[in-house]
Amino acid sequence: MKVSALKVVMINSNPSRMNLELYRKLEKAGWKVQQISKDDFTAIKAGAPDLLVTFNLEGFQNSTLTDCVSYNLLDCKQVHVILNDNLPNERFLQKQLSISMFFYCTVKRYYEQLKNAYPDIPYLKLLEGWQRGTEESAWKHNAALLAAAVEDVARVCGLS
Repeated sequence: MKVSALKVVMINSNPSRMNLELYRKLEKAGWKVQQISKDDFTAIKAGAPDLLVTFNLEGFQNSTLTDCVSYNLLDCKQVHVILNDNLPNERFLQKQLSISMFFYCTVKRYYEQLKNAYPDIPYLKLLEGWQRGTEESAWKHNAALLAAAVEDVARVCGLS
């Protein structure tokens, strides 16, 4: 199903220049982008996104009455970007996860750790070329990598 203006919801409780740049890149591609709090699952669901983007497993602590990850209830593709290692919400990766979830890790050592510890993650990929640092060139480069990953998921899933 092709969507003329892909509706993207970004969840990020710690906005950064890189995230703002990603937001701009996705809007420039003609997609409607909205930022929502990780704690407002009702607003996420009501927003009916085509694609959800989260950072560092934010929102994975929200669960259903049957103790499943709430994101499993969303009828959209999901890109979960893991920027750091040893995240407090990592334990939720051992639960059943939707096949609509695409995980991208920026730390090679942590990527290997996750791949070995949670072999049932539906899709886990290392973002090659990630640059550490706070320089403008690094966060612009990283935002471009993230935009390409989001666009790739949308393309593979037939959303764009």
